[in-house]
Amino acid sequence: MQEEKKELKSEFLLRESKIDIQTDKRLLIYEILSSKAHVISLEKINAITKEEAKLLIKTLNKLYNDYNAGKLVFDGNFEDIHFLVEDYLIKEIGIEVGGKLHIGRSRNELIINDVRMYLRDWINNFSLKFLEKLKELLNLADLEYKKLFISYTHLQQAQLITYGYYLLAHVEFLIRIYERLREVYKRLDYCVLGSGAIAGVNWPINRKLTAQLLGFRNITQNAMDSINSRGEIESELIFILSLLSIHLSRISEDLIIYSTQEFNLVEIPDESIGISSIMPQKRNPDSLELIRGKSSKIVSSLFEILFTLKSLPSGYNKDLQEIKTTLFNTLKMIDEIFEEIVQVIMKLKVKDESLMNSNKIIYTLATDIADYLVIKLGVSFRQAHKLISKAVNESYKNGKDFIKTVEDLLSLEGKYIKLGRFKDLRKSLYRKKSYGSSNPSNVRLIIKLRKKFLENEERKIMKEIQRINNYLKDLILFDF
Repeated sequence: MQEEKKELKSEFLLRESKIDIQTDKRLLIYEILSSKAHVISLEKINAITKEEAKLLIKTLNKLYNDYNAGKLVFDGNFEDIHFLVEDYLIKEIGIEVGGKLHIGRSRNELIINDVRMYLRDWINNFSLKFLEKLKELLNLADLEYKKLFISYTHLQQAQLITYGYYLLAHVEFLIRIYERLREVYKRLDYCVLGSGAIAGVNWPINRKLTAQLLGFRNITQNAMDSINSRGEIESELIFILSLLSIHLSRISEDLIIYSTQEFNLVEIPDESIGISSIMPQKRNPDSLELIRGKSSKIVSSLFEILFTLKSLPSGYNKDLQEIKTTLFNTLKMIDEIFEEIVQVIMKLKVKDESLMNSNKIIYTLATDIADYLVIKLGVSFRQAHKLISKAVNESYKNGKDFIKTVEDLLSLEGKYIKLGRFKDLRKSLYRKKSYGSSNPSNVRLIIKLRKKFLENEERKIMKEIQRINNYLKDLILFDF
């Protein structure tokens, strides 16, 4: 049967089928599980006899075991993973029974459901890993909550912060990524089986039973929408991963800049750098540059899928086959670069002594001094800002001590104020009063709250994984 089909296909289609079957290897387990659930549903409505259902289940179990034992050959003789399963059954038990698996179902719904089950597992597993890495970053922030660091706006020195505060800022963004992952998870937790090719099926299949057997919480409400949803979840997920990759690129860019001789704020670990082929002194931030480069590929993958979906008519179209490779490659890439950047951060050396020795760092206290003048003299902030701005310019121009310059300008106005309290740079951190500020006390408070949040979320994810595994374990062990 398959040989006859092969002879009728062009070389192009044969080649594409071979590529597709290799891509779909990772979906076979989900295809088998979906098939078992379908057999159970068919038996419940008497579409097949109990003896036929038992034989089908037994053969699907054999297929499952053969796959796990590495006995299956994915040689491209099948158009897709769905035909591979059906052909296996027919060869094992004959077309009279094996050919009944496809009663009341379509490949159009099967591939959507397989991908949803795959992504359900991927998101849960990635979420657990994500939470674990966030805990590592929070623990590092807790250790470094007092270590002096500096913030930038317009890539100009802005205000003093701590390295722990810098890390916490990025953790906050990553938590929002995590929350988005959990939101898209809710939208993919809908079983589409029973939707058929586009209009439903002619059999009274209990779709809720099928969904329950596979661990889905919900079923879709419209068969055409089920088929049209192909690519929707993939697009939303990769959009989230694109946001993540852009942020990882931002962190990479920060660290690349901070590690230059001009900034000299951090030292990238040896295992993450490369050397120059001609300049022995070079320490090239290769890992970070690769992360920055690969992030553009992840963003591009979003547009690949969106452009594939653009202008497609309703229903299944073969174009949709192309988005699977893009999806799987993107998932692999984001996992790798997230792992790498956390590893770089955990081993990064922060040169706070270099910061303290900078003769320009004193200017980061300009806002602190302006606020002090507002409090001490009762002037408006704009008046204080104008005077401090003048002091900064004179200090830069004449090479004079900044604090002394401010005192001299004040004395010219008959205001004799000593600003010695601003000599200690670290005290600037504790002047911040607002919730969410860089004040070390506030940083530790937020870290504590975030650690509790991550622990609670970890328990939720583990509970969800266990819930699904219990359903699938029952399905794997099911026998009539």
